[in-house]
Amino acid sequence: MIKITGTEIDLPLLIEAAADRSPGAERLGWHSHEGVQLVFLITGATTYELAAGRTLDLPGGHFLVVPARAPHRGLNNVRMPSEVTSLTFNLRRRGKSPALPFTRPELDLMGSCFEEAGAGVYPFGPAVKPIIQHLKADIVAWNGSQTTWDRRARLRMLVCAHILEAAREVACKPVERPNEIVRAAVEYLRTHLDEPLSVAALTKHLGFSRARVFQLFTAETGLAPHHYLIRLRLEKATELLRNTRQSITEIAFATGFASGQHLSRVFRTYHGETPSACRKSVNGLASAAANSPARNQGLQPNGFVARATAR
Repeated sequence: MIKITGTEIDLPLLIEAAADRSPGAERLGWHSHEGVQLVFLITGATTYELAAGRTLDLPGGHFLVVPARAPHRGLNNVRMPSEVTSLTFNLRRRGKSPALPFTRPELDLMGSCFEEAGAGVYPFGPAVKPIIQHLKADIVAWNGSQTTWDRRARLRMLVCAHILEAAREVACKPVERPNEIVRAAVEYLRTHLDEPLSVAALTKHLGFSRARVFQLFTAETGLAPHHYLIRLRLEKATELLRNTRQSITEIAFATGFASGQHLSRVFRTYHGETPSACRKSVNGLASAAANSPARNQGLQPNGFVARATAR
């Protein structure tokens, strides 16, 4: 891992820029930084763990924001094989360098973006994708005091460009509340009831780790996602049994079950009766209502006399 300090390139806000010479795994135990850290994962995939057991999956083409002084580590103390470049900085360390391209209000705004967002994973923005390899290459090629003035200037600009684009990406992503995340999850499940949907597909759609989705879902609904999905499927199946003439097999396929037998088995487990029995009970109630004395005497079920239709 090659590391460069802000002092070496005359950039006060930079605490450290680092890059691997080549992709690989690394032991990464609990640690923290005095400033915000951006971890750009160019290729590969890994998972980071933060305090309170929160985990964040970091795939290639994404960057991780770690707040200042936030303890974190690679999951199980290992950063999986990946190509990484990182920047650690403190936007309040402004110094008197004329090389700094940001005004004081701009630094304050960027600092607010990172502070309000907290820890999170974001995709490379369109401006980062073409230049991230340049940043890595310049860090790896660093030669200390032998580095030419133009390489120092270029590295300063690349560091500042990545901090700026990361702040813009963080600011563009709306702050999501736990209930909003669960609401989005439920909507996704509802619109994919007839598909062989997996929890892995749900977590990928939401952009959160499996552990995080389970935590939020259970706290909000009292059910794990896969149990909630079964509940939604059974609710839809019950609705179709009551309101359509579709066969049990057709209803099973329409609600994501593998067969009519699969639907019947799960239905009995959760409702204590088969789909056929449910349909018969509904039809029996409808027949009884049709032959009730109230209906035969021109009365509505609520006891009011039905008004004759004017002709």
